[in-house]
Amino acid sequence: MIDDDLEIYVATLPGIFIIKLIAWHDRYLQTKRDAEDMASILANYLRTIKGFQER
Repeated sequence: MIDDDLEIYVATLPGIFIIKLIAWHDRYLQTKRDAEDMASILANYLRTIKGFQER
């Protein structure tokens, strides 16, 4: 434990995905990074769900 008063807020995975979706919509002609990030989020999410279902 670092500090009893320290709070760290972290964005949820759906929240990050929505931000990436908005960024991709704004700049998809300049870069494909946001699309790659969204694909990675989905692939890892689906792999995680599959892992839980196999238990």
